[in-house]
Amino acid sequence: MTEHPKVSIVVAAYNVAPYVARCVRSLLAQSERSLEVIIVDDGSTDQTPQVLQDIAAQDSRAVHVRRENGGLSAARNTGLRVATGEFICFVDGDDWVEPNMVESMVAQCMGTGSQVAIAGAFVDFHDRTDELLRSEKRVLPGGEIQYGGPVPAGALDDNFLNLVGYAWNKIYRREWLQEQDIVFEEGLSLVEDIDFNARVLACAERTVLVSDAFVHYIQRPRRTLGTTHDETYLTKRMRAIDAVDSLLAAWGVDREVRSTRFARACSISLWSASRSVATKPHAAQQIRRMVEQPGADRLLLHAEEYRGADWRSAWATSTMKRGLYGVALLPARAIRATQSVAKGPRLVSEQFRKGSNR
Repeated sequence: MTEHPKVSIVVAAYNVAPYVARCVRSLLAQSERSLEVIIVDDGSTDQTPQVLQDIAAQDSRAVHVRRENGGLSAARNTGLRVATGEFICFVDGDDWVEPNMVESMVAQCMGTGSQVAIAGAFVDFHDRTDELLRSEKRVLPGGEIQYGGPVPAGALDDNFLNLVGYAWNKIYRREWLQEQDIVFEEGLSLVEDIDFNARVLACAERTVLVSDAFVHYIQRPRRTLGTTHDETYLTKRMRAIDAVDSLLAAWGVDREVRSTRFARACSISLWSASRSVATKPHAAQQIRRMVEQPGADRLLLHAEEYRGADWRSAWATSTMKRGLYGVALLPARAIRATQSVAKGPRLVSEQFRKGSNR
């Protein structure tokens, strides 16, 4: 391992044997050579441990840490405790990165005196044979966000907030992060990234926006919250919406503007919930159980306040509010039926983050 590395890269790995070698090798091939790659194997049951052992044996900068399965947040926190670099970043074990990522983002942080750097990403859609179907480059406008300063351009844009929410397209000053005593909340899934970053960015004196993309965020056909039932889905969405709102408040975004965005996000979440279970057995009962979970009542209340929703979100809001769960599913079922006969692959919605299946 490099003595006093400039950057620590934490890779959370769980049952990613076919992909993790590419991920780690893309990190070890960085133009910035002063780094350590801490791969945290979160209790994998496939060949991931052997793949990681082989990589660590070939490059002293790769550190293989094995732990009992505890989920993505627990794995990242383990890496955070082990890390020794001046900067730290987090990469998922089934993604990979461009060779200039670390050098470019560290230079931006050091040049501006920022605690955090945020970049864009390539969203790569793969088919079931892992062939690349298409890649979409999504970037942020360049610039800085200063605590107490003006609201950044495009701060309310969906693309902007999506990129702000992820953990794997950022570099943080490690000691500063520890001084803030902010870690990933263990046991939290789906919204752990935005929960973490809302707290981090709300207290950062300066954040630099890098107008380039480095991480290849891979979307593969797999079981995610979009294809499996999670009764706490709406509760989690409510938490994510609250996290974004608290960040926007810290950035000084006007209350009325935030209120409109808040209601819109709640309305869209109801449509996403109906779509996620539309073709499942007993879908109406599943939606009802989602609505009965803590926090979902707030989501329903605020969703009803939004007047600019598209008809699908408005339909979901109106019918769920009245307890007409079977009726709420009709548009999603119709769309699913159309998709099932359409030619060509159906791309995974960006509304659903890659599941960890833990």
